[in-house]
Amino acid sequence: MRLCSRLRTMLLGMAVLAAAPVYSATIEVAVGGLSFIPADVTINAGDSIHWTGLGAFHNVAEVDDAMDNTWNNGFRSGEVGDVPEFTQVFNTPGIYYYVCEPHAAADMRGSIMVNASAPSVTPWGMAVMAALLLAAAAVVVRRSRRFSVSKVVAGCLGAALLASAPAMGATIEVPVSGFTFSPEDVVINVGDAIHWTGLDGGFHTVAEVDDDKALVWNGGFHSEPIFADEYTFTFNTPGLYYYICEPHGDFGMRGTVMVNAGPQATTLSTGGVVAMIVLVLATGGFVLYRRRQFAFAVIR
Repeated sequence: MRLCSRLRTMLLGMAVLAAAPVYSATIEVAVGGLSFIPADVTINAGDSIHWTGLGAFHNVAEVDDAMDNTWNNGFRSGEVGDVPEFTQVFNTPGIYYYVCEPHAAADMRGSIMVNASAPSVTPWGMAVMAALLLAAAAVVVRRSRRFSVSKVVAGCLGAALLASAPAMGATIEVPVSGFTFSPEDVVINVGDAIHWTGLDGGFHTVAEVDDDKALVWNGGFHSEPIFADEYTFTFNTPGLYYYICEPHGDFGMRGTVMVNAGPQATTLSTGGVVAMIVLVLATGGFVLYRRRQFAFAVIR
C-alpha cells in the first residue's frame, strides 16, 4: 500500500511538471554600423525579436531569401526613420530573412530560424509546480492523518524524472511532389531524422551541398543514386544544411534542413532546483506542524 501511495504521488509530480507553463523569450538584435548584431538568430515559436538602433537611417524588412533585397510584404518596421526600434513575434516555424532596405546592397541583412519545439520548463514553471504540490499536500493532510515527507519526496522525484528524461528523436517526412521537396525548408532538433520519399527509383536524389546556390555534392549526406525510392538521414550536429536533387538542381529542386541545438534532455535550471529544495523543506515543515497540532488535539 505504501509503495502504491508513493507511486501515485510520483505520477502526480510528473503530471504537475508536464502542465507547468513555459515562457516566450525576447531576443535583442542591435544595429552596429551597417550590421545587425547578431545577424543570425535561432529562436522558438512564440519568441520575439527586438531590433534597436534603427535611428533615422535603418529599417527591418523581410525578404524571400539570403540574396534578395526586396521586401516581400512580410514583417517590416516601416519606412526608414519611422521608428527607432521594432519588435516582431514569430509564431510560425521556418527560416526568415530580412534586410535594411537602404543598405541591402551593402549586405546589411540577417536571418531568423524559428524552431517548432517548445522551450524547457522555466524557474517560473517550477515554482508553479511547487505551489501545486504544496496544495496537493494540504488536501492530503486535511483528508488523512497519514502523510509523510517521503510522499513529497516521491512527488519531487517524479517531477525530476520527467524533467530529465531524454527527448526522443522525431522523423520528419519530406515527400517529392513533381520537382519539389515538400516542404522545402524543415526545422528539426539534434537527433531527429528526415525521411525523403518519392525519389522514384533514383530519378531524384538527395545530395548535400555547400549553400543555397551550389549544385555540386559536397561529400555530405547522399541518397543511393540507383533504384532508391526513399532515404533517411539522422542529423546529430546543429547547423543549417542545404541539399539538392542532383539531376534537377538547375530547376530549383532543393531544400534546407535547420538543425536546432536544443537540449536532448530538458534539465532543471538553477531556479528549478531551488524551487524543489524549497518545496521539500516547506512541505516537511508544514507536515510536522500539522502533526503537532493533531497531537495536541488528541492529548486534550
